[in-house]
Amino acid sequence: MGQDYLGLRDLDPAAEAALVAMLALHAAEAPHSDDLITSACHWLYDHRILIPGQRRVQDWARNAFATTEVGIRSAIASEVSPAAMRRCLASVHSKRADAGCSHLEWIKTPSEAQRWQLRRQLSP
Repeated sequence: MGQDYLGLRDLDPAAEAALVAMLALHAAEAPHSDDLITSACHWLYDHRILIPGQRRVQDWARNAFATTEVGIRSAIASEVSPAAMRRCLASVHSKRADAGCSHLEWIKTPSEAQRWQLRRQLSP
């Protein structure tokens, strides 16, 4: 069989537990669950484990990310009053005078240096 030839093995319960634990750790720093999906696939490859299906990997990554988000929301809610939270959200979504977009959109927009670097990477 192909996986034997490549030296890959099936995912067992111990490896699954280790993968889920790794994702839980990485979720604290991941900006999106897609980054966790990539980390999971790299981990499986590094451990010579056959990827058990994209849907399972996505579910593990999304669960790890969602668990981290719940923890973050809980920590914020315990320290920030609802009124302060409303003011903060209103500020984040308000328009910037110098950019023609909201503060949140401005933060997500790559800088000119980042755009230039990306263009160089993509050009032949």
